[in-house]
Amino acid sequence: MLGSTRATTKAIATGTPRRVMEAVEITASPAPIRGVTVKRKVSTSTLSQSTTARNVRPRADPASTATGKAPPTTRTTTTRKTAPPATRPTATRAASARAPAVAPRTRPATSSATATRKGATAATKTLAGTARTAKVTGAPAESADTEDKSQDSGRPKIKKRPAWDTKGRLEDMEQLMGFLKEQIKQSNTSMTDMHEKLSESEAKIDELESFRKNLEDRVEVKEKENHEINQRASELEHKLEALQARNEEDMKRVKLQYEDELLAVSREKERILREKEDVLNDLARTRESLKQEEDTNIQLRNTISTQSANCLQLESDQRALKNTLETTEATLRLRESRIAELEKLLEETNCTVASLESKLMEEETQRRKLHNTIQELKGNIRVFCRVRPLLGAELSDDMSHISFPDDGKSIELFQSQTSADGSKTTSKSFPFQFDKVFQPGVSQAEVFEEISQLVQSALDGYPVSIFAYGQTGGGKTFTMEGPDHPTHENMGVIPRAVLQIYQTANLLKEKGWEYTMEGQYVEIYNETVHDLLGDGILSSKHEIRHLPNNKTVITDITTVSLNTPDKVSELMKKAGQNRAVAATQCNDRSSRSHSVFTLRLTGTNSLTGEVSEGVLNLIDLAGSERLSSSKSTGDRLKETQAINKSLSSLGDVIFALANKENHIPYRNSKLTYLLQNSLGGNSKTLMFVNISPLSTNFGETLCSLRFATKVNNCQIGTARKVIK
Repeated sequence: MLGSTRATTKAIATGTPRRVMEAVEITASPAPIRGVTVKRKVSTSTLSQSTTARNVRPRADPASTATGKAPPTTRTTTTRKTAPPATRPTATRAASARAPAVAPRTRPATSSATATRKGATAATKTLAGTARTAKVTGAPAESADTEDKSQDSGRPKIKKRPAWDTKGRLEDMEQLMGFLKEQIKQSNTSMTDMHEKLSESEAKIDELESFRKNLEDRVEVKEKENHEINQRASELEHKLEALQARNEEDMKRVKLQYEDELLAVSREKERILREKEDVLNDLARTRESLKQEEDTNIQLRNTISTQSANCLQLESDQRALKNTLETTEATLRLRESRIAELEKLLEETNCTVASLESKLMEEETQRRKLHNTIQELKGNIRVFCRVRPLLGAELSDDMSHISFPDDGKSIELFQSQTSADGSKTTSKSFPFQFDKVFQPGVSQAEVFEEISQLVQSALDGYPVSIFAYGQTGGGKTFTMEGPDHPTHENMGVIPRAVLQIYQTANLLKEKGWEYTMEGQYVEIYNETVHDLLGDGILSSKHEIRHLPNNKTVITDITTVSLNTPDKVSELMKKAGQNRAVAATQCNDRSSRSHSVFTLRLTGTNSLTGEVSEGVLNLIDLAGSERLSSSKSTGDRLKETQAINKSLSSLGDVIFALANKENHIPYRNSKLTYLLQNSLGGNSKTLMFVNISPLSTNFGETLCSLRFATKVNNCQIGTARKVIK
């Protein structure tokens, strides 16, 4: 039978990493087998890094033991083609086990561990060197004489027979043949066992190799941890030194503080002793006062006896008052029940009033819609009159020359005239009627509520124009834009109109409408068009052009996409900074130009395929003023002349429209040429006439109202909706 590598198997089974495979040898079976040669596998020791071949002695066969002769075996050693070198874990484990412990904060220990790991790796490579494998190969047959010399305990004894004893020799041969078959069977069983043990050894080697890799990883981690611990220890030493120094300083400071406190306590003790003396003195005085109080107490007892008689009288009076109180409470309960009934009736009345008010608001909304429809059918320019309130120093003045009838559409001016001799004074009235008249106390929200339906028309695809007219200081810019720092309560028509358009556009998304909005802001200053949203270059020339489809465009004007209401606020702020404003005798912040804000609305309905194009023009005209009142000179004089000229041209256009003349002088000024489609086209147009409440401005107020009456009588045709 073949031998086994008992030492190697025992080393692997016990997990000893020092000598994993010192020698793996496969020897031939004790009985000689013809034609069979066993090749041995020899491996080298990795830790000693030397090659040793240790033969495992074959087990003695009974026959050879009896005769004292060794069985002849033929050994042929061949080298198998080795697999690629693989790192064995045994060497590393052994090296790691032999590595000295790493002391904290010692740098050489880390280098020693690294050298140990490198040595283990080199030993592992040596272990993966050459490997020898056992295999069975054919060999030439040995002579019969050699066979006879091989005697084993289990081999049958063969007698030498004569050549003629063929039968005897045949029996011997059959007996030998049976023995050889049994030996071959046992050899095959041993070979199978050896292959299984070899597989187990290789699996154990792989396991040890994995264990070595884990040890290497742990060594690296421990080295990193050791380095970090050293750094941390150094930092802690520095902190300890700093803490010791700080502790010494604190001890000094506490000692000084303790001395100060001790001094303060001694002073406090002296003060308490002094207070004790004072308290003793007060106690003596208090005893004297107590004696006086006892005398007073006796006197009070005498007074109490007198008051007891009076108390009896008061009790009788109290009983009488109690009876009166019960009568009053009964009366009060009756009145409370009556009040509850009246409150219930009042609640019902309030509900009725709320219902009537709601109905009144609905009817008022319906009235506005019908009124807008009537005005659209008439084709007239709608005119709203607004009187600004008295401000600051003007509060001392009165408004007796202005009257507001109750219909909300009329305004009347009164002028007192004295005869030449002063004996007679007459009062002359000037009544005017418009689509709406706003008194001084009306808020910005109420003003915008009246024009909200007109702003809605821009989303529906109509061209809409709203402009403010009046003398300087009449409140045109406040109506259109609001104050310099507007709030939600006092912002003007322009920001409110844009906000309403955004809110309505979001509601119309449910019906399939999507809107894009673009804004332009220009001014006409001294008959020249300036871009208020541009880069401030005044040399750029802009021309006004009227397209065949009743559209008005201005060349080379900055167009801003308005996605949110906040962008409109930024646009208004920038335009306000660029607009021409100056102080005159009539107004500290007089607008010296006409401003035009244009909002183009393009709507697309994804459900019906409709496309609407609406335009909203919001115009703030410069104020008219008399040179005698403004006393303008220089640039202000030139600006006033240009403003009055353009407003005069506007009056000529209105006069020609009212008289239905064939020629309308739109080209007399840039202002009338820009408003051509608003005044004589298919636009829905509304004019605010802003007047001052001051009696000193009576003449300008009267002229403005007369001009507004002419505008209200102009017919410009019915507005048409632009739908593609």
